[in-house]
Amino acid sequence: MAVLFSIMFLMFSVSLMVLAVIYLIDAFGEADIITGLIKSINVAFISLATFELGTGVLKEYNPRRDEEDIFLVVRRMVMRFGSVTSIALVLEGLVMVIKYSQTNMAGNLNYPVEILVAAAIGQLYVEKIPEI
Repeated sequence: MAVLFSIMFLMFSVSLMVLAVIYLIDAFGEADIITGLIKSINVAFISLATFELGTGVLKEYNPRRDEEDIFLVVRRMVMRFGSVTSIALVLEGLVMVIKYSQTNMAGNLNYPVEILVAAAIGQLYVEKIPEI
């Protein structure tokens, strides 16, 4: 069952990467290239996080555990997944700040600020994962 979930996450990651490339190509046809590029990068980071999750599940439930220390593998996977997720949240917050500032919706800036603060707090917790 774990292999099935891992394959599902990896296929979802590939689909997101294709979507990121489509967004990148579409960004050059739009008037607002920066927003399109950031959207493409954001989807690429989500794809990377999904890829990390899929490989982590496969390594954790792999029956051949004697090759590597499983605790180190899981720790590295959690750190990479948390870091990639934090980066995606920061990019999303920055896109929202740019969008709200351009459309004179400054009253809604508390939402991207909350996303940025949550990403910073999440990254602090990821960096404090103890050595095993």
